[in-house]
Amino acid sequence: MTNEKPKFKIFDPVADIAAKFDFYIKIVIAILVVAVLTMLFMVATMLIDVWKFKEDISSERKNEMVLTEQSAKINELSSSIE
Repeated sequence: MTNEKPKFKIFDPVADIAAKFDFYIKIVIAILVVAVLTMLFMVATMLIDVWKFKEDISSERKNEMVLTEQSAKINELSSSIE
């Protein structure tokens, strides 16, 4: 007789609220995880873009310096010829 389960179930509002609350907490945590991963991806792409931009600027600056040196040499040669 002691191993028998009751045939009717008593509604427990606290358990029902706890189950719903647990479900909504899982949804909120999932949204936050997706938001954090999105932010990390955005920051990573921004850092990569900045690194590439700095690399491009430095290569342009080097090319500009070479052209300036070449034009200075040409000016010196042309002034020495005249």
